[in-house]
Amino acid sequence: MLINGAGINGEAINGPGHIPTSGPIVASGIAVEFEQSVVAVAAGTAVEVEQSVGAVASGTAVEFEQLVGILASGIAVEFEQSVVFSAVGSGIAVEFEQVVQAVAAGIAVEFEQRVRDTNASASHLDLFGWDARITINGKLVPLCEIGGEITVTRNENASALAQVTLVNKTGQQDFDAWHGKQILIDADTDTGTRRIFTGTIDYPRTDLVNKTIRLDCIDRREERVNAQLSSQVKFVGFWSPDIFETPEDTAEELRQRLETTPHALDFDSYGQHRVTSLLAKSTPDFTLERCDISNDIPVLNLSTRSRLVNRVRMEFEARWTRLRHREKSFKIEAPAFCDYMTVQGLDYLRIDSVYQTLDSFPWAVKPSTIDFTYLPDAGVYNCGNGKFIWTPPRGFGSVKVVRDQNGDIVYDASGNPVYEPVAGSSAAPIFCLSANWTAAKRWAQDISESITVTLNAPQSIGQYGAIERTNRYGYDVEYDTQDYESNETYQSPSGFISAGNGDYYLDKSGSAVDYKKALQTGFSICEATIVKSHRENTVAFRSRNFWPDVELYHTVAINTDTITCRGKVKQIVHKLNTKSKRATTNVVLALSRAQGGQSQDSLSFPILDAPLVGNPGSNVTYKLYQGQGGGSGGGLLGQGTSYATPPVKNSTLKAPDIDEMSRKQQKTSDSYSYNVVLQNDPLDVNF
Repeated sequence: MLINGAGINGEAINGPGHIPTSGPIVASGIAVEFEQSVVAVAAGTAVEVEQSVGAVASGTAVEFEQLVGILASGIAVEFEQSVVFSAVGSGIAVEFEQVVQAVAAGIAVEFEQRVRDTNASASHLDLFGWDARITINGKLVPLCEIGGEITVTRNENASALAQVTLVNKTGQQDFDAWHGKQILIDADTDTGTRRIFTGTIDYPRTDLVNKTIRLDCIDRREERVNAQLSSQVKFVGFWSPDIFETPEDTAEELRQRLETTPHALDFDSYGQHRVTSLLAKSTPDFTLERCDISNDIPVLNLSTRSRLVNRVRMEFEARWTRLRHREKSFKIEAPAFCDYMTVQGLDYLRIDSVYQTLDSFPWAVKPSTIDFTYLPDAGVYNCGNGKFIWTPPRGFGSVKVVRDQNGDIVYDASGNPVYEPVAGSSAAPIFCLSANWTAAKRWAQDISESITVTLNAPQSIGQYGAIERTNRYGYDVEYDTQDYESNETYQSPSGFISAGNGDYYLDKSGSAVDYKKALQTGFSICEATIVKSHRENTVAFRSRNFWPDVELYHTVAINTDTITCRGKVKQIVHKLNTKSKRATTNVVLALSRAQGGQSQDSLSFPILDAPLVGNPGSNVTYKLYQGQGGGSGGGLLGQGTSYATPPVKNSTLKAPDIDEMSRKQQKTSDSYSYNVVLQNDPLDVNF
């Protein structure tokens, strides 16, 4: 390497772009080991160098990292260097940070340097600014058995991972001493000891050629969630069995719940869990200046438009069963008394035949409502053809079927219906002029209520246009209606809601709490989808010094000449290299970006309220004889009725059908809109 035309240790580069062989050089007691990359161009020399040098001579040890640029028509050097210099003599220890800029005869130099100068027998912490301690199954691993790089990786809402390489383990290897055992990784810094990983060795990976063992470690996130959070997971987001499949365990339920909220649940370096918003706090936990960040790493990645979602149409359909109960008044009307007296061929309406007919009536008869209009009492009557003496026929054989308290027919041991005398008199009436009763019909009606909620992010739509997605959810309440509809005996509509026209209904729609929970869960997924998609902007950087204090729940602000921003920590990678003696921390920040402002919106979810539809119709009257014509008559004791056509006897009672509107599936719909507020984290870039 050449600086201002002078070679290092008397050696010059053998032509532009030649990379010297890496290796130890021993001269006058000095040992140097370095790695170097050189780029040289014509009309001047440009050199970019990364170098690690260890030199020991007369008690001197040097290690540094260097970046050099040499430009044409003059020499410009930008130099970054970390040096550990140990000198024994006169008790001298020097640590300094220095920036030098010199301009002379076309030469410009910018120099930044950190030097630690301590006693050669000082500890690793004093020499290099950090030290690592690894404990496996309660036993501290000797430093001489740790080789290569220790890596710890943490990502939000994911398991933390670690890798450790063991060396100098000669003899028979005892894998059981590592496999599945607890591992703790601690880091010592100038500010004290800090845990950077708590977990378990998942897999000891063996390299038989290099005779090393790499320990792949995990923090057992799912196991910890299942063991520690079974009673606490319900406080994270929302959950409904109508939106999600039944989870196998607490960890799966947590994953489902995290879909409904812009939050993360992470375990810190000590294994303690914490629920944190995915959005950056207004006040950062740390603010980093230019000298806190390595210049070669900062990377800004803005989210692509295709990954954004700023409008979600939620289609939510609730389906349940409505039990219907309809009551109507029925009547069998016989000819008038004088018609019986004056028209030949008319049969009286028998009371016992009414009971027998009602036993097979398609509607369930309400027992207490059966009523009769009997033939008039004995006496002298005039029906227009002169006076006559009337004696109503009565008999001791008039009976009615016996029913139990539920209205069901009582049968004897042989299976025959049991009868009893008609109440009122031992000489009971045999015939009547009319019979009245109330009967009910039961059936089930399917109800479907569609709710559409359109969630908009006006801040984003104004900048990118609408980027839409449709999410569909359902709320189903299953109910077996077979027993309800097939019941042939009258049942009181207890607990039903009366419509005031003979119709009653009872919705089997589950609880209002479950319905709202399903609606809220689906809505929250849609809202979280919009919010999360707008925090896909990231800033990645490497801290200049090892930074074990940062955690995933922190908010970090960066304030440099090039970039100013504030974001939530999304990823942390610690690397501690036991060979090069370097320790670094790479961090990725997530920023939410949106233009302008938006006021907070509100939305109240409706309760299931499908209206009762259908036409119960009027009361039903059956005439014992059809074809009766008009004529003169004076009522029960007045003149008789003449028939224009011969009367036809009606021997059947046809029950009315349920109207189509009352029976078919009822569909209702509502629509709502909601504006989602997006956070706009600060971000300024200048160069």
